[in-house]
Amino acid sequence: MLICVAVWWNGDRLPDLPPLSSFSVHVSTDRPFIANMADLSLGEVHARFDNGHRCYLASVDNTPVAYGWVATQSGAIDEIGLHAFPILPESRYLWDFQTLPAWRGQGIYPQLLQHIVRQEQPSAQRLYIGYVSENEASQRGITKAGFLTVGALVPAETSQVAFEPSDVADVVDTSERSQEAARFFQVPVVSMQAL
Repeated sequence: MLICVAVWWNGDRLPDLPPLSSFSVHVSTDRPFIANMADLSLGEVHARFDNGHRCYLASVDNTPVAYGWVATQSGAIDEIGLHAFPILPESRYLWDFQTLPAWRGQGIYPQLLQHIVRQEQPSAQRLYIGYVSENEASQRGITKAGFLTVGALVPAETSQVAFEPSDVADVVDTSERSQEAARFFQVPVVSMQAL
């Protein structure tokens, strides 16, 4: 499984998105509601809050339609064996997003991401988000929100996970962001030729 990594750094442009009528986003601390909406155990939700995560809920006409988590102290991507990485105070890791099925395809995900970027500033200077390489809908939403894909977390021989920089450097120079992403996730940088 490849997890692509996209970044948004302070000063990056947030593209204009079509407005959504009666759309709002807020940080929620209603643990039973979040557990039910996200199909998580209440214990898992408590653990996320105890570890410094915030849950953002998006609503249309006061009806919750999507959610996403922001890690502020530590993160993990257990699916690929990246079990823990600390998060510096000026960074955030965005993870576990879902738009409810009836609301997909309406531009909610990029709106939610942009709201989080605005809400987390000015303390967060760099935001990171991952997505499974095959998930084209997630990639489109992340790109529409203004994030730039800079590489992928890949299996490696010398360590469990490594960071492979993206090949979009001919369009945008992503070398510094790639290096910073590898440092953020605390993994070595490799190229496909090295694997």
